[in-house]
Amino acid sequence: MIRLGFILTAYIFLLISFTPISLAHDGVVHDTPEEAQEHELESTSSAKVEMEKVEYELPYPGMLPDNPLYFLKTARDAIVKFLISDSLKEAEFNILTANKRAYAALLLSEKGNHELTLETISKSNNYLHEAVVSLGKAREKKMEIGVALDNAQKSVKKHRDVFSQQIMPNTPEKMKKDLEREIKRLEDIEKAVSSLASK
Repeated sequence: MIRLGFILTAYIFLLISFTPISLAHDGVVHDTPEEAQEHELESTSSAKVEMEKVEYELPYPGMLPDNPLYFLKTARDAIVKFLISDSLKEAEFNILTANKRAYAALLLSEKGNHELTLETISKSNNYLHEAVVSLGKAREKKMEIGVALDNAQKSVKKHRDVFSQQIMPNTPEKMKKDLEREIKRLEDIEKAVSSLASK
């Protein structure tokens, strides 16, 4: 009985602390005139389209992965995810968590913690991939996934913008290939999202 009471109390606490907070933070890295000219010379017309700013806000991530208590946050997320049985809600949770990880990666990059930045980007991509899988399951169950699918599409574009235009310039040369690999993963996720949208 005491154990059940503890579980219910922990669950209520997790739900309260899970409330997403949105923060308008562009984190734009402004190019120097020389860098802007270099980007223009290197870019194809399709790449120029990708460089356009995506009007989509990422939710404030709260505690960052470099915090010693971050494991409590990951444990909370794992419990919340475990308690979700609805495919659509699971997709929405995965998108939200991926967005928080993307924003956290940007903040870590600004702090110069490049290894943890890449690790956080990888986890963000993992959550987006899981969101696509959950959206596919929701569609199979004849659920209305339009809003979540639109959110997923915007998320992928925003992540690509943040990773390639804001984090990449701050990334050491020796780590840029790893970041490019994660951006390629993101492109594959975007194709999967587009495939769902076209059905």
